[in-house]
Amino acid sequence: MLVRLPEAHVTAVDASAGHLQHLSAKACARGMEERIRTVQADLDDPGHVVHRGRRPCQVR
Repeated sequence: MLVRLPEAHVTAVDASAGHLQHLSAKACARGMEERIRTVQADLDDPGHVVHRGRRPCQVR
């Protein structure tokens, strides 16, 4: 989506920290880390948000 819509910003919601880390790594590899925000939460339990915010890129 971010490639097709260069002005877009995305909020990704998932219960899995691993999935969000994978998505963040892909965004970082493409230089799009400023355009994605992650929220680790279980949508079946909307009151349970584990982590909210941006994950910094890992320097390798």
